[in-house]
Amino acid sequence: MPLTHQSAVRRRQYIIKADNSLRLINPEFGDAGTYTCVATNIHGNDSRSTTLSIAQKPHILSTTEAYEDFSADLVEVTVGSSIRCRLGSTVKISCPTEGEGSFRTQF
Repeated sequence: MPLTHQSAVRRRQYIIKADNSLRLINPEFGDAGTYTCVATNIHGNDSRSTTLSIAQKPHILSTTEAYEDFSADLVEVTVGSSIRCRLGSTVKISCPTEGEGSFRTQF
């Protein structure tokens, strides 16, 4: 069963086991795609495909900036900041994220 998906072949990060299973080791985004198993004998052949998608956990885009504002009614910062503001002001802490797929954030 020759493997034709070029990313895995190039990185040599796959094993075809004696039970005809394919194991991708530490798959990367480039390994995403369609993998097809083909069985052949003297009577013909059959094939089935599966699609592999690679996902990653979300990443929070934080900062370590110190922020100080004693005059604004609304103080807006990014999570990770240290904040000093006046009593009675409103503080908005944003939590920007990046990553594949959908996810939710919460405080």
